Amino acid sequence: MILFYKIMYPAIWVLNGSARVVSRLFGLKPVSENEIAHTEEELRIILSESFKSGEINQSEFKYVNKIFDFDDRIAKEIMVPRTEIVSLS
Repeated sequence: MILFYKIMYPAIWVLNGSARVVSRLFGLKPVSENEIAHTEEELRIILSESFKSGEINQSEFKYVNKIFDFDDRIAKEIMVPRTEIVSLS
C-alpha cells in the first residue's frame, strides 16, 4: 500500500493541483478534508424535502432515515451468533 502511494503521489499531486486551479477559475473555494458538509439536522431536512418533492420514494425515505438511528445501537443488538448463521458451502 505504501509503495502504491509513493508511486501514485506525483499523479495525485498534479490532479489535485489542477482541480484547485479549475475551481478557482469558477470562483469556488476549496473545501478542507476535515470540514463537515452538512449537520445531521440538515441531512434530515434534505431527506424530508427530497421525499416531499418525489425525488425518493417512501421505502427509500424509511431506509435512509433509519441510518440516523444507527448510532444509538450497540453492536451486540444486531450481531448474530456464529452458531445460528445459516450459510451455503
